[in-house]
Amino acid sequence: MPSDRSLRGGGRFRISVTGEPALAVKTGPADAIGREVSALARLAGTGLAPDLVRHTLDTVAMTFVDGPVRRLSTLTPADARTLGGRIRSIHELDRATTGGRHVWARPVASLDDYARARQEDLEPVPDDLRPLATAAADRLRPVVADGVEAPFRFLHGDLVAANILWTPVPVLVDWEFWRTGDPAEDLAYLAVMNGLPDAVMDAVLAGYGDSAMHARTEAWRAACALDAGLWYRRSGDRDGADRLIAVARASLDR
Repeated sequence: MPSDRSLRGGGRFRISVTGEPALAVKTGPADAIGREVSALARLAGTGLAPDLVRHTLDTVAMTFVDGPVRRLSTLTPADARTLGGRIRSIHELDRATTGGRHVWARPVASLDDYARARQEDLEPVPDDLRPLATAAADRLRPVVADGVEAPFRFLHGDLVAANILWTPVPVLVDWEFWRTGDPAEDLAYLAVMNGLPDAVMDAVLAGYGDSAMHARTEAWRAACALDAGLWYRRSGDRDGADRLIAVARASLDR
């Protein structure tokens, strides 16, 4: 394997591979790097993520994961079940009575309050999408307010195909969006962002192994798609925004 080569890194980050054994070195904004470092420290030794090697304020070095990205919508049932089980293992690393995003003023103590706060993250919602945002919230809140004890879990926060490397078991990278939240949100984001057919998502949920998660994941779909669509719109990617907003609308008809 050649050393000292650049990898895809997205707009905010520069990623390179260097050394022997190979390390992936990621440089970017200090707040995002700090978030990733904290996640990798929690995941140490699990095999679910790269191992943290060293870090500075704006750079993190981790073991290089030499695996391909796969199109998740075409996963075999066996591989989809494996992915679901790996996601469950990540979620079970932390069970908490409170949850939230690091940008919130304070954590919340119920899934209902978490859902409400995530809806508030959408603001400001453009007038043309206000009815969709209201409908997404109406779909979400009655389902997640289920009284589960210690309901919050350790979420990856950005389960897109590019962040899942197959070695052949899936290993997850790019942890700067992790949070303690509703695990159904992570699963719904996986479904809508990757266009998973129902058969593939059913296999993911079978591998996840929690029968209560199907209804909760369905309830999160519209909110997750709209949240991502608004992010794309604010970023100037109108095509990406329109695609995800259409997914949000379709999710309400399921």
